[in-house]
Amino acid sequence: METKGQRFVVEGLTPYTLAVMLEDSCSKLSQEERAEFEQCCTPTQLQVYATETILALLAAVGITTSLEEIRRVARKRTAAWPLAEDLWHPRLNVPLTAKIECLLGLCAVELWRRALPAWPCAEMLGDRIRKGHHQRDAGDRAGALAGWLEVWEALQVRLRPELTPARMERVIDGPDDLWSWLDALSLELSIAVAGGQMLETALAFHRRVLELVPTGSSWTVRFRGRLGSILLLARRRDEAEAVLAPLVQRWPRDAAECLGLSETPVDGDIASLVRRLLQAGASLPLVVEWPIIAAGSAAVPHLSRLIEDPTLARRPGASHAATLLGSLRAPQAVEPLLRVLRRQGTEDPLGCACIWALQQMGAVVLERLLQEHESCADCAHRGALRRVLAGLGVRDDRIYALLLGEIVEDPLTAARNLSSYGDRRAVGPLRWLIRCLPGDDPELALGLTVAVGGAIVALGGELEPKIWDRPEAWDCPPTVSDAGALLN
Repeated sequence: METKGQRFVVEGLTPYTLAVMLEDSCSKLSQEERAEFEQCCTPTQLQVYATETILALLAAVGITTSLEEIRRVARKRTAAWPLAEDLWHPRLNVPLTAKIECLLGLCAVELWRRALPAWPCAEMLGDRIRKGHHQRDAGDRAGALAGWLEVWEALQVRLRPELTPARMERVIDGPDDLWSWLDALSLELSIAVAGGQMLETALAFHRRVLELVPTGSSWTVRFRGRLGSILLLARRRDEAEAVLAPLVQRWPRDAAECLGLSETPVDGDIASLVRRLLQAGASLPLVVEWPIIAAGSAAVPHLSRLIEDPTLARRPGASHAATLLGSLRAPQAVEPLLRVLRRQGTEDPLGCACIWALQQMGAVVLERLLQEHESCADCAHRGALRRVLAGLGVRDDRIYALLLGEIVEDPLTAARNLSSYGDRRAVGPLRWLIRCLPGDDPELALGLTVAVGGAIVALGGELEPKIWDRPEAWDCPPTVSDAGALLN
């Protein structure tokens, strides 16, 4: 990340997304990186300022503007941050630092929000997408879908097939790239159709998206498959087969199983829908999956009973049920998932599905997982819980301490979990570990070096040039007390 001079940048993030992340407690920025920006303005701070206050902030650095000027120059643009770069940077009477760049960009977004609410800029659309993710994670799928459809409506005049892929990507400035967000909206529309709503809206959306997808893009397969499955749910089989024909031609067996061409949508109670999971193979047909997700929390007791039945543990349907519990993010599923994880372990498909499902719950399950880890004497189950915690998407020093604590006894697992957790503080301990790997088994040491080195790189660290030279220092294995010292 470059923070000095004329840049406000983290590689792979737009400046506005970075500014929003600074307010996010789950940000993947390290403490050191956050400290560098602690004096910068944030979007929330500017939202509470009066327009006159924002204009005064700009005047203090040599920028004289007004809402009228914003309206005039913004009508031919789609993003606010570049507007500040093009129009205001040359007029500054102070040096362009990261703090000033952030101030100008955020002021441009906020003034645009007030001047042209009916013509949202890319950053405003990104904010609405971000809010939708939060709503969906909190269980408000209807609210998320309504907001995302507003964004989709705003994009209709901006998205045209003749646009280059790069220009299409710039129409939103949010947590996702354009196609990933369209994929998320596609899924929510599909679930709504399974619940008996928004059929024509979903069909129009998918047909329009297929017109926009760049030629040869893998997204064509995803959206064509969704459109065909929606038509199957609507019992419009002839149309579905026509839409899905290119996919079935290319992957005859896999496409038929995954898309549900052999399935017939059924009406019935939730218990009947869940029992259909037991007929599924390795792939769960979308026409079976979506109605269960559409049922929401009402499906949770039935799914929980299915995964807790030990006679069904080896059936693919049990793993599908656990995955669906994760997709539903229902707090009442936590205890059944923990019981099944304790019984199955991490080497079993159902156990792995439980790990994924618990990770989808996020901060809601943090305290329960820490309590379970504290009270459990089974080393294997404690290891499974640390794996869940590593991928929970929550930053907490108690998680970091638990993950770092296994760095001596199980370096391979520690490297994997620390990489998944994503805290750059772990780069130092992992570098220390890679120097201390024992040299009496070159093959084993090389494998561990690759794993630990990969974790270092994934966390944004760099490997020393001589990391593969196996210095004699590696023959001094670390001790548990050494690892304890790393926690301080």
